[in-house]
Amino acid sequence: MLDKQRRILVFRLSSLGDIALCVPVIHAVLEQNPDVFIDFVAPGYAHDLFPKHARLELIHFDKSGKHRGIKGLYNLLNSFDLSKYEAIADLHDVLRTNFISSLTKFKGKKVIVIDKDRKSRNDLIRGKITSPLRHTTEKYADVFRKLDLKIHLNHKLTNFLFDSVSQKNKIGMAPFARHAGKRMEIEKLKIIAQNLAKDIPVYLFGSKDELSQIADWTQVENIHLCASDSILQELREMSELKLMITMDSANMHLAGLVGVPVLSIWGVTHPNSGFLGYGQSLSNLIQDESLHWRPTSVYGNRNGPKGNLNGMKNISAELVINKARDILQI
Repeated sequence: MLDKQRRILVFRLSSLGDIALCVPVIHAVLEQNPDVFIDFVAPGYAHDLFPKHARLELIHFDKSGKHRGIKGLYNLLNSFDLSKYEAIADLHDVLRTNFISSLTKFKGKKVIVIDKDRKSRNDLIRGKITSPLRHTTEKYADVFRKLDLKIHLNHKLTNFLFDSVSQKNKIGMAPFARHAGKRMEIEKLKIIAQNLAKDIPVYLFGSKDELSQIADWTQVENIHLCASDSILQELREMSELKLMITMDSANMHLAGLVGVPVLSIWGVTHPNSGFLGYGQSLSNLIQDESLHWRPTSVYGNRNGPKGNLNGMKNISAELVINKARDILQI
């Protein structure tokens, strides 16, 4: 039994890809600080992203139910015995967590909030800087460093969820992304999938609704839909891939959680914003570096100019196919 235990209450209330980037950080905090216990508040759908750990408790944030609105946030905060916690760690810095942080400070608790460095992000978008920003995982880690915790991130591709995985001769593709500025034209992606399927089985990842839109792709031999009932099952199936092809989307980060290399395709967003997949190689990405107006935003919610809304007009299916074959050596 340790003489002293340190318990930290952590908030990251959305989104899937951002929560996935919290995983290597939380894992490092727990592994490198054996006296630390973490209660992590996140939507229930994201709980399966975290490897089970004796000193990690996952707490459900019910955005559309009992934790909805101001009253719901009061209910959430009142569900905790704040006297147990050494500090509150806000890995989100949005209105909801700002409200929670203000209340906890009023109650006398120490609160550390992530520094998103919004100025540098804006400078990147405006073209004032071109160098890579600090990776998001390091910004998360800085929150814990401010609590005098030891934390080193090795930024190596790691399977955080499954101890024993046999990679099979198959690749994955995630054709969809939340924002249009991150999505390659579906016809290009169809050509990529059908061409690669001549050499290696291709598994398509996405929600059941998304995959229903491209079900006809499976008319080509060697193309399969991978619609799972649970995110954990989807991650297990991802873990068997040799390569995942995806845009700058949550699937890039999910594949990284299970140690799978990603060929990422970037549109109006840019890897210099600090959101490249954890442990992923800069040599395994495709972007049109001739477009000086990129990035338009950090999250992809602002399109490019007319005629090249997603910034991928000059990225051909052939380019992606050849890049994938080079990585796979086929």
